[in-house]
Amino acid sequence: MFHFSVVEVVEGDLLEDVWQLLSADEQSNVVAELVAGLQKLHSVRLSDKTAEEILPKKLRERSEEHTSELQSPVLS
Repeated sequence: MFHFSVVEVVEGDLLEDVWQLLSADEQSNVVAELVAGLQKLHSVRLSDKTAEEILPKKLRERSEEHTSELQSPVLS
């Protein structure tokens, strides 16, 4: 599974803090906008040759890190 984070600081209130203050129509509009954004994000295809070369390497490194973490006992 791929894990990506796209982060941009946007001034304003957190959605979780104002959700209950929104009307049903406003909540519906927010959900529709989120769905549209996710559909657009999921439609992006990796066609950049550099990204295609880097991604498998990073995924292998990440997999090796997780394997190492599972094999190493955690000391408290």
